[in-house]
Amino acid sequence: MHYYTYAYLREDKTPYYIGKGNGRRIYGKNGRPCGKPKDKSRIIYLKQNLTEREAFRHEIYMIAVFGRKDLGTGILHNKTDGGEGSSGVVKSDETKLKISKALKGKKRPQNVIEKIKKGRTGIKHTEQTKQIIKEKRANQIFTEDTRKKLSEAHIGKPKPHLYKQFQIINPEGKVIDGVGIRKFCNKNNLNYDNIRKILNGTQKKHKGWTAYKKKIYK
Repeated sequence: MHYYTYAYLREDKTPYYIGKGNGRRIYGKNGRPCGKPKDKSRIIYLKQNLTEREAFRHEIYMIAVFGRKDLGTGILHNKTDGGEGSSGVVKSDETKLKISKALKGKKRPQNVIEKIKKGRTGIKHTEQTKQIIKEKRANQIFTEDTRKKLSEAHIGKPKPHLYKQFQIINPEGKVIDGVGIRKFCNKNNLNYDNIRKILNGTQKKHKGWTAYKKKIYK
């Protein structure tokens, strides 16, 4: 029997639920903490033709990448970290609330971290999935606690330069404070590589923008 992982997307194409299944599970109605989209174009396969074990591992990986709303770590409505033990389990709202409160602020158990590590092995995403992950990471602001969890799991680790604080001088000579180089460049229509070189002191100017001082971002 072949298994797959799937995602339900919001209208802005960000995922709000990640699951694993086989057959018509992706279109089923029960066993989830949220409903499926009425628009079938927002129901996508992430990875197909998997063994059940591979599907569990990939489900864990994807949930860790996007994080869970109930734990304050991300954007998914999933109520578990995925993988063995969560398949087919339907909990009452009271039980879910107790589990959510108990888990808040706690580190993932070592066995879950090991599952996540294994979930990365041999994974090849579709181009659509890669784009979703790329857009999510580009716009995501992690809390210190979430960064620590992701670092421990060795997955979805935010690139340090995405969150660095820096100062730069605009074409009018004003000192601008920024957080997140890539986001800053996208907002101001600037080339990311050129701005990084300016901040590192290896380039003097880009579109009139200059460094406030050498290697100022930290």
